[in-house]
Amino acid sequence: MADVVTLFVILGVLGGIVNLLLAYIKKWEVLGVLTLAAAFPIIGVTLLDAIYGNMGFFAAVIAFAGIVTILVMTVAALSIAGIQAILGVEEKEEVSS
Repeated sequence: MADVVTLFVILGVLGGIVNLLLAYIKKWEVLGVLTLAAAFPIIGVTLLDAIYGNMGFFAAVIAFAGIVTILVMTVAALSIAGIQAILGVEEKEEVSS
């Protein structure tokens, strides 16, 4: 069971990194902001666990929900980027005069 939890947490961390890189490369600011917003509760719960030594059920639920949110955003962002690459969609760049 611990192996599954470790794998899930590693996937969440990698998903967060992929989201932040994709947000930087594609200039999708909303994706970066939402990824950080989902990561802050996970960081807070982890700090509480480190300080007090016991995470508790509700803290684990908060961390699980944050990781699931990050993974869903990763799948959606990669799907959208893949579809744009296949269709050859170019995002218009604003030119200031």
